[in-house]
This record gives sequence, structure tokens and C-alpha cells, in this order.
Amino acid sequence: MTARNIAIIGSGTSGLAAALFLTKDGHKVTLFEKYVEPRPLGAGIMLQPTGLACLACLGLDEKALSYGAKINSLYGRSANGSVVFDIRYDSLKPHLFGLGIHRGALFSVLHDEVARLNIEIVTSCEITRTAVSGDKRSIIDANGETRGAFDLVIDASGAKSALRGQNGNLKYNKPYPYGAIWGVCEDAGQAFGENRLQQRYDGAGVMIGALAIGKRPSDKKETLAFFWSLPACSYAAWRAAGLGPWKDRVRAYWPELAPFLQQLRSPDDLTSRNTAISSCADGMTTASSSSGTRRIAPARNSGRGQISGLSTRSRWRPA
Repeated sequence: MTARNIAIIGSGTSGLAAALFLTKDGHKVTLFEKYVEPRPLGAGIMLQPTGLACLACLGLDEKALSYGAKINSLYGRSANGSVVFDIRYDSLKPHLFGLGIHRGALFSVLHDEVARLNIEIVTSCEITRTAVSGDKRSIIDANGETRGAFDLVIDASGAKSALRGQNGNLKYNKPYPYGAIWGVCEDAGQAFGENRLQQRYDGAGVMIGALAIGKRPSDKKETLAFFWSLPACSYAAWRAAGLGPWKDRVRAYWPELAPFLQQLRSPDDLTSRNTAISSCADGMTTASSSSGTRRIAPARNSGRGQISGLSTRSRWRPA
């Protein structure tokens, strides 16, 4: 295999993971990050067995397990009490489970490995354009400085990517109208989280969730990720109204969440997450959140960048 010179734009979860896989395959990788230092965004995330298999390929699954909470089941109920779903992982295979984990903990697991492998991260560098010259692609930052001659450029800069809209093959690119607000609350011993994802619904307009996410090294107690669906266009009004009316509405749907709502004292205790949906003329569709995207820009104008598929470890295979 020929070693390639690869640039990855963005050092969130997607960018860090891509850098690790490509470096372990023998490629030279450089990460470009617009912030002064890489940092995690968001609250909690649930990794399915496929995601755990990816971490296992990197030798990082056990470390992630030590920070997160095993998720054995998913339970959803409507406002009128009807069960929407009640799913257990062990009904597929006895050894399978998901993992609820704080995004900061997952970021630390990946970032520590990037540091251990001495993968370069160029910070305070916002990439706004790319340019093709022969069979190479360079990247151009916000100050107009051209960097590198790369064989492959991967855009992992998320929902607000400055590069995605410049893809000539793109036929659809717009923010998804619904997002969510997330918060993290203490849940000692995972007493409420109970190693599962719980959700409540009221039609298509309201979704509330509670996910056990374990604890980071800095946490004194286990934690719970709480989320509430919210149209992206309503976020400013939600902040302006204060938490009181909103908390009353949440309690009306799910009274058992009252102790956790008390831990949320201002809108700044919650994080807004939104998604952008893109599709290309060749039928490829991507969903990009504020933590990363997986659009790949090939070195040439024709063709598509490609990363080889992952062979998952048998521990996480459903079959």
C-alpha cells in the first residue's frame, strides 16, 4: 500500500477517529483545527456495537468502557402511556450492549491516542477553501495562506462546515429543522439511568430522553444525559424565556425528571446541537452534526476519496 499525505479538517470525534485509523494504516495525517485547542462539544452520546467495534480496532474499547455506562435496553413511551418500543440488546445476541458516554470522555480517549502517536494538530487554523493542482489538493485558511499538497482532504468540521457547500457534486445542503438541547446531570449509582436509554414522545413535536453515560475521571458521581427536541429556529426564544416555563412543561410529561431539572440552573447549563443534511448527485447522503461530518474531498476533480472498510472484532459482531 502506498502511504498518502492526508489532511483532516476538524478535530472532533470524527476527525480524531479518522486520523487514528489512517495513521495506523501507515499514512501521514495532519489535523487542522480552527480553535486554539481541540475541545469536545455536546453532552452525551450512545455508541452502538458497531461503534464499539471501531474503538476495539483502535485498541480503545476497554478505556471507553471504563468511562461510560453499558446500555442494555432502549425504552420509549408516548404521552398517553403507550409503549412505542422496548428493545433489549441481548435479544439479538447475549453479549451485545450499547455504551452511553459523555462526549468529553470519548474525546479524551481519542485525543490521548492521537497525542501518543504524535499525530500533528495545527490549531487556530480555520480552513475555508481547497484547491486542486495536478493530482494534489491544497487547503486555504481564513487568512488566505495555502497549506500543503495533499493526496486526500477529509472534511470533518461538522454542521457548519465552510467546505461542504463548495462541493460541485452537491445537489442538496441545508440545516435539518429540528435539533435538541442537551444537559448533563448527576445520577449517583445510575439509579435513574438504569443502564438504558429512556424516551418520551408527544406526537412528532416533542421528544425527551434520558441516557446513562457513566462518569469522566473528573466526575464524582455517575451522570445522566438529558435531551429535549427543539426546532433550531426556536432556540433563541427558548433561551429568552428562561428555564421556568420549560421545566414546568418537562415535568408535566415526565415527573420523575424533577430532581434532575433542579440541577439545571440556566440555559448555559444546556448545549444546543443541530444537524445538516447533504446529498450529492451520485446519491451519497451525509448527516453532519456539530461534532463532525464525514464528507471526503478527493485529490482529483473526478472520482471519490475512499477509506477501506473496517473489520470488526468478533466480540462486537452480532453474528
